[in-house]
Amino acid sequence: MTKVMKKKNRRLRRQIRKTIGALLMVSAIVVAAIPVTGVNAEPTVTSKPERKVWVWDNNKTEASVAGKPASTSIQEATKNTIPYVPETSIVYTSGDGRFQFAYVDPDGGGNKYAVILNYNANALAESSLTIPDKMEAFKKYKQTSSDGYFCLVTQNDEFMFYDVLEQKRDDSDTLLYRVPDVKYGSYGHDVIPSGSKEGESIIVNRNQLFYGSDESTLVYRNTEKETDEDGTEREVQKDYPVEPIMVTNQKPCYYEQRSVWGDLDDTELYYQVKDSVTEDKPNGTLEHPRDQLHFRIDAIVKYIGQQFVDAEKKVDPSTQIEYIASWKVRPGVYREKPDDGVFANNANITNFR
Repeated sequence: MTKVMKKKNRRLRRQIRKTIGALLMVSAIVVAAIPVTGVNAEPTVTSKPERKVWVWDNNKTEASVAGKPASTSIQEATKNTIPYVPETSIVYTSGDGRFQFAYVDPDGGGNKYAVILNYNANALAESSLTIPDKMEAFKKYKQTSSDGYFCLVTQNDEFMFYDVLEQKRDDSDTLLYRVPDVKYGSYGHDVIPSGSKEGESIIVNRNQLFYGSDESTLVYRNTEKETDEDGTEREVQKDYPVEPIMVTNQKPCYYEQRSVWGDLDDTELYYQVKDSVTEDKPNGTLEHPRDQLHFRIDAIVKYIGQQFVDAEKKVDPSTQIEYIASWKVRPGVYREKPDDGVFANNANITNFR
C-alpha cells in the first residue's frame, strides 16, 4: 500500500512541475512580445515604412522628429503623400453636388487625378457613403437658386452640350405644327410669312388647334369657301390633321439628364467655345471635340485633400435667393486638426467605404 502511494505522489509531482513549466514559458513569450521603449532596434532605411501622417507645428512646417530639423514648408512635407493643390486651381463638383474636387497633376508627370477637397453632407440621402473610383467634373451652368443645373465640363474647362430632338417653338415659346393639306396662297392664307413660300404647308401654333371628333386628336380648323349648286359662295370650316415640327437643338449636359447623354461618345457631344456666348447666341459657338483637350473629365479619385474650399455665392435676380455659384480653394489655410477633416463631424455617415 505504501509503495502504491509513493508512485502516485511522484507522478503527481511530475505533472505539477510540467504545468508550472508550461505556464512560465507562456509568460516568457508574452513578456518578450511587449515593446520596450529605447531598446527596440531602429528600422533600416530599406525597411522603414513611408509615413502616411505628417505633424505640423503652428508655422505650417513639419515638426522635428527624433531631433531632426523640421522641413521648410507644408508643401515640401507632403509632396510625396497628399499633393498640394494650387490656390488658383479650378474646383469642380460631382454631378450630385456631393463632392467638390480639384483635377491636378501632382508630380508634373502628365497624369491628372481628383483631389477631394470638400463634402456636402446635405447631398447624402442615406447613411452609407461610398467614395467613387472615378468622377466626372461639373460646374454650375444655369445661374439660378434652383437645385442642380450642374453641367459637364471638358478638360479645358468648357461646358458640354448634346443633341436633343424636340418640337419647335415660336418666339412666345408655344409649340409649332405643320398642316400638310393646307397651303400658303389658298383662301384665308394669302399673307405668306417670311421664310415660307406659296404652295408650302402652313405652320400654326398650339393655340390655333382644336380637338377633333374623337376628342383626343389635335386638328386645324380651316375656313374655306364653297360654292352651292345655285352658284352661291359661302364659308365653311373643315378639320385637317396636323403634325409636330421636330428640330434638333443642343442642350447643356446637365447631371439630371445623364441617362440620356451619359453613354454617348465624347465626339458626339459638343463643347462651348470660351467667350462665345452672346445675346443672339445664348449657347455660344458649339463644336464637336476632336482631341483629348475637349473631351469630358473622367477623373480617377486618388486623394482626400488637406485644404479647404470656400463657396462663392450669388443672388438669383428672379427670386432674390442666395445660392452657391462655384467654389474656390481657400488661400493659406490647411486642415490640421481631426475636426478639420473633409468627412469630420458628419454623424449621418454610419457606413464608409
